Amino acid sequence: MNKKFFSIVAITVLIIMTITGIIYFVNAKKNEGSLKEKVENELDIIGKELINMANSLNNISFNNYSLQVRKENTSKEENKDKEKSSDEKESEKEEVKTSFSSEETGILNTDFNNIDWDYLKNHSEKLYNIWTTSIIDLNSLNVNSEDILNFSNVLDLTTLSSKNEDKNALLNNIASLYSYIPNFLTQIESDNKKVQIVNTINSVLNSYVFINQNNWNDAKSNTESAINSYMQIINNVDENSKYSKNKITRIYVLLNELNNSVTLNDKEIYFIKYRNVIEELINL
Repeated sequence: MNKKFFSIVAITVLIIMTITGIIYFVNAKKNEGSLKEKVENELDIIGKELINMANSLNNISFNNYSLQVRKENTSKEENKDKEKSSDEKESEKEEVKTSFSSEETGILNTDFNNIDWDYLKNHSEKLYNIWTTSIIDLNSLNVNSEDILNFSNVLDLTTLSSKNEDKNALLNNIASLYSYIPNFLTQIESDNKKVQIVNTINSVLNSYVFINQNNWNDAKSNTESAINSYMQIINNVDENSKYSKNKITRIYVLLNELNNSVTLNDKEIYFIKYRNVIEELINL
């Protein structure tokens, strides 16, 4: 009787432990999946911030129109005291009149030298706020700690080049920061298509940096690299994919147009093609 009782107890305990273990394992996997999705969103935000900062260095905007604010100083004459005689001196009161208008923001009429450094400095600081959270999450997903530290170091250099208003250094540091994103996504085992999209953006961004340095050969190498990365997406798109086939094809055409534009050695033409394709890629 005692033997049978103890056997039942042992089996019951074993069953409870097994069920508990299964529940723990399932919850752990669920939490890891949620954390991975959170990190992917954080990296997406960082990536878009970096692209916007790189674009702003040449006043490239995804909007067709920009809001222009004009302030005009005017003055009107008023009597200090209405009861005083009219031949007494009058005072002048200065007013500021503000007007708003919208203007087209085409590449060909853009001033590439009029850089909004305040915007870049503010967004460099904004990156710190996002990255502080990402560090903890990436560590939790066992991402290489040296890669995380290196990103932090380059982020410091990015902020320093913003502070010093050094356009070339800032572009190089932005591109260097972005190059860590596909690496992080690979380490957390993100969807391969997502990794290839980011790899494509990385190559396009590198070509953009080389164009700013008038290095057309390396720019060409990177646009070709972007097409090669993107081909892996095209070859693996199925009917159930969340990616629209029409949009996938459209981006492929835009990438080839970008690649062809490099041979013209014309920055403005390149910037037009770059703006078109990078906007599509970051919203894919």
